[in-house]
Amino acid sequence: PNGNGLCSLAELETFVLKALLAKFPNAGKGKELKTPGQDMFKAFRPCYIRAFKDAADYAKDDGKTIKGTKSAKQDDFVDKSEFRLFCVYVCIYASMFDAFSKIDGGGAGRDANDDKRIELDEWLKGYKGVNDHGFVAFQGISTKGDATTIFKMMDDNGGGIVLLDEWSFFLKNCEVAAGTPMGKLLNEDQEGGVGKKEQLFGSTMGGLKRSTTKEPEFHLSNGYASEIQINDKPAKQKPELPSSKPSGTKI
Repeated sequence: PNGNGLCSLAELETFVLKALLAKFPNAGKGKELKTPGQDMFKAFRPCYIRAFKDAADYAKDDGKTIKGTKSAKQDDFVDKSEFRLFCVYVCIYASMFDAFSKIDGGGAGRDANDDKRIELDEWLKGYKGVNDHGFVAFQGISTKGDATTIFKMMDDNGGGIVLLDEWSFFLKNCEVAAGTPMGKLLNEDQEGGVGKKEQLFGSTMGGLKRSTTKEPEFHLSNGYASEIQINDKPAKQKPELPSSKPSGTKI
């Protein structure tokens, strides 16, 4: 709105809110007032900052302080070249959050049981309900043993619970490592951008030490990411989202 060619998180949240209100306008009056657009905006608000940060990391940051600010740099905003990615990332992270919310609290809508964290028993009860969300990490999980392995991989600090950040980070990394169309979008980075500097899988995952000096390889058993090993050789060309789940397939 100020015409400086850069959008802050607050400005982009306003953009999302206006788009939702236009698509899902208020209806009724008084006690009968329904606000579906605003309700949807509030429900999915945790997604916007993740989409914003990922998009803002795309373009090269020259390190200069933005005029009119005290210390803000290019990567503190989304510019015109990053706006398309922001819109894409909002949709992707909203789908991740939708899957997360379906398991958190048992999936019975928003109630007192929704504490923005997933415990192992919640995951074991609800993992089958997120297989259709389109994420490669959840494809073909057929037993509670499989599901427990995935949970431990998501639980990056071994705390026994999975937070939305851990959930989203794990799903993103699986898509990137598998070379899926979604992963390629999430890994977009202009030359000089900082997005790809983020170390996939970190130094540890689920209490298992991981090396970050070599490219991770997924070993899928019935289509799910049962373990991550490290290749000594350059990775071969990775396929698109698998349409089948052959045992022992490597991505």
